[in-house]
Amino acid sequence: MSSSSSTTPRQKMINMMYLVLTALLALNVSAEVLKAFKIVNESIAQSNNTLAKTNSLLISKFDQRLQNDPKKVAPIHAKALQAKQISQSTYDYLETLKQKIVQEAGGYDLATGMIKNADDINIATRYFVEQNGKNGKELRNKLEESRKLLGSIVSDANERKEIEKILDLDTKSTEPNKPWEYNQFNHMPAVAAITVLSKYQNDLKNVEAKILENLYKSIDEADYKVDAMKACVISPSNRLLQGDKYEASIMVAAYSSTQSPSIYLGSFNNTIKKNSDGTYPKIENASSIPLVNPRKIDVNEGIGKINMDASTVGNQRYTGVVEVKKPDGEGFDYYPFEGSYEVAPKLSSVSPTLMNVFYIGVDNPVDIAVGATGSEIIPSISMGSLNKTSNGKYNARFTSTGTATIQVKAKVGDKVFDMGTQNFKVKKVPTPFVTLNGVPVGTVSISKMKTLTGLVAQMPPDFEYQVKPTIISYRITLVKKDAVIEDVITGPVISNKILSGLKNIKKDDVLIVESINVLMPGNERRPINSISYIAK
Repeated sequence: MSSSSSTTPRQKMINMMYLVLTALLALNVSAEVLKAFKIVNESIAQSNNTLAKTNSLLISKFDQRLQNDPKKVAPIHAKALQAKQISQSTYDYLETLKQKIVQEAGGYDLATGMIKNADDINIATRYFVEQNGKNGKELRNKLEESRKLLGSIVSDANERKEIEKILDLDTKSTEPNKPWEYNQFNHMPAVAAITVLSKYQNDLKNVEAKILENLYKSIDEADYKVDAMKACVISPSNRLLQGDKYEASIMVAAYSSTQSPSIYLGSFNNTIKKNSDGTYPKIENASSIPLVNPRKIDVNEGIGKINMDASTVGNQRYTGVVEVKKPDGEGFDYYPFEGSYEVAPKLSSVSPTLMNVFYIGVDNPVDIAVGATGSEIIPSISMGSLNKTSNGKYNARFTSTGTATIQVKAKVGDKVFDMGTQNFKVKKVPTPFVTLNGVPVGTVSISKMKTLTGLVAQMPPDFEYQVKPTIISYRITLVKKDAVIEDVITGPVISNKILSGLKNIKKDDVLIVESINVLMPGNERRPINSISYIAK
């Protein structure tokens, strides 16, 4: 989940377009400017919907935690609901104001989607400025009250300062001799006034998200200074050739450098029993280590190392506990663990040549070998296909994600031996990134902007497979001071319509590319995030 304290490129672009369009109002209320305001307002509305879904998901997570531990979570859950209620109340109030302006402006034109009298500069003036600014002052007071109430929910001083930094509800007047409501709405076209109110709604949702995230993190602050505590056994392999050594690391998951555990191997005593789901519960306040014949192992920076001889063929099992001092320093908690490894006389080896996972729609090189000399390798795969390219080398191909199991058999003489299986994750090829002519997104010189001719999709530099994504289509918008030029393009090359607009591009003109679709391996059509450029 992304943090609301960081502004996404889309939000930055919305803010930039909002400032540019507001400045243009002082020059000319043209049809193009009004249409651009409509575009910005729709983008803000889309952002608001996304934030609302994210915040609802967080509330659902609060509800789940409340069911699991009501005593601990209830006070924090109540604050989360308070933040949501304050935000939603003000949001709904702003929505009511927007609907009043739309109604006064004649509603929407069903053919164009535009407000019928979008350029009417009297509606917002009449409602917010006239009559001594009664409604404007009410709006200002509502925003300032929301800011105060939302800030009061955060108890930590440092976190409250962080919330106040992003609480973009500053209602101070930009002109000392004019009231705030005059500067905001006097002679403001109806569509621009609606966009201003939508922006305040966006500010509220962003602040709500930040508060909910901070509250959710605080649930576990009274516990160990980690997200979770669980004993883990990490081993490079649990299948060994006879005569090898078994190695494994034992640690507490999310181990903190300030909490140094002790680790013991030994047989469980009768106080340790599995839960119904097969996991082991934490043992609290034990008078002694809950093991028979405990043996302490070396621990370095929270990680214990064990070494065992793999001299006996078959499945070998071991158990133990991790001892951690309680957060209050009184007594210890014990986290049971178990591990096992299998010692086999011979073992096949299956390894992807390029990476530790397979990808659909491309050739995945695989090396397969067995320990039996003079044998014929007989591999098979549970999904996809496996094609031999040379001795011991194969290409695996897949059409869907999941877990692929490669089984290896070896034919020695007249007998066929099962040499084992190995599982691999099958994933989609990573999403590429797109640019215009390879130019990084953001601020670009006017001369460079004039040279842009086409969209390019590139795979991440650390992706080693040879994949060439193909641009299918995209929508491109050139937002100029006096016009907005749009086009929907098939293929990578920019249309002449946009190229003509780029020839006389000016400083602070904006080029937005969105609704991007690329063709990926496996004939997959994949959408790509929007990009944007600002001329300088």
